[in-house]
Amino acid sequence: MDLLIKGIDKNENKCKVCGNEIYSDIIIEKSLLCQYCNNKISNISVEDFEYDYYKEKVKCWLLSNYNIK
Repeated sequence: MDLLIKGIDKNENKCKVCGNEIYSDIIIEKSLLCQYCNNKISNISVEDFEYDYYKEKVKCWLLSNYNIK
């Protein structure tokens, strides 16, 4: 059974990295990550080509939701 999670923020049920709509995945500090992005982020190293892409996506999300300078 898939549970629909509502009310996290303006983009309800969207992964914060890839933007795909997700069901029953991971909630981390009021943000949603799909299993694919969570696995990629947790296994990525600084030398990987995708590192900058994921770093910028997460950085943009943090800056838009928190007063981080």
